Amino acid sequence: MNLIRNFFPFAVCFLLLTGCNNAHAPSRPEEVPHLAVWTGGVDGGAFVDCSPSHNGEPNPCTVYNDRTGRVYQSGRFVVEGTRRGVTADKLRYDGAPDGMRIFLKERVALIPLSPERPSAVPETASLGENGVYADCHAGDNNLYTCSLYLAATGEHLFSGSYRCASLPAVHCADRPKYANRDEISLKNAGLLKVVR
Repeated sequence: MNLIRNFFPFAVCFLLLTGCNNAHAPSRPEEVPHLAVWTGGVDGGAFVDCSPSHNGEPNPCTVYNDRTGRVYQSGRFVVEGTRRGVTADKLRYDGAPDGMRIFLKERVALIPLSPERPSAVPETASLGENGVYADCHAGDNNLYTCSLYLAATGEHLFSGSYRCASLPAVHCADRPKYANRDEISLKNAGLLKVVR
């Protein structure tokens, strides 16, 4: 009985201390694919969706904001300092704090390569800094029809109507800086907002 009495306070302290450091995945935003895995800590994280490398080719990866579902980065990733991706058994995430690096449990980081346009992405699409291609065409009344594609795979992300939220409207004829479903920020400070 003394052993239990002496062990009980230690066990309670251990559970309290370790429980405070455990981070749990937040609710998955609607825009984040079900295969994406959450990685992070008590201060936040990201959802990461990488396909494994089979013959050393780069890993197609997309990193999503864990609260909004917006794309932080999409592209082909390799182990830092190499030109090779990792196999499925090494794709165990340890964090993606800035969306530009994906840290793995193996104490290595995956970093994005310079983008190559996937064949599924139209030639008229322009690449945003977050690895999302935007293919926008002007219509009437400051409306644009835009389709978005992930640089990692060329997968179609979204299509919809966007309204030019910048004055003058000429600011909405520029290339994307960041492209997501809800808005497309343009390089010249213009802005396209999705029409709901």
